[in-house]
Amino acid sequence: MNFRQIILALYMIVIATLSLWPGESAPSLNLWDKLQHFGAYGLMGVLICWALDKRKQRLTALAGAMGFGLLMEVAQGVTGRDASLLDASANGLGLIGGVIGFWVLMQGINHLNQQRS
Repeated sequence: MNFRQIILALYMIVIATLSLWPGESAPSLNLWDKLQHFGAYGLMGVLICWALDKRKQRLTALAGAMGFGLLMEVAQGVTGRDASLLDASANGLGLIGGVIGFWVLMQGINHLNQQRS
């Protein structure tokens, strides 16, 4: 496991800890909550792309992360919190957004490097 993969693993531990932290919650359509889910999983998508070099590894990890996000929502029922399909959707959309953001960023960096050459 390299440094980037360790960072990704630590980040996923943080997400799991925060997701399963006992607490009260009520179903809501709180936009801020959905943006937090989107952002947290968006960063996870970026970290997956950053940590893994091969496309197949990235796709496998992203599929696993989708499952992880869904599992975290289901597991919240055990901690006294409510599972939410909308939160799970925000998690998945965040992963996709993170991958797109990473790709756009890398395209821009590659373009700048080509201009300097």
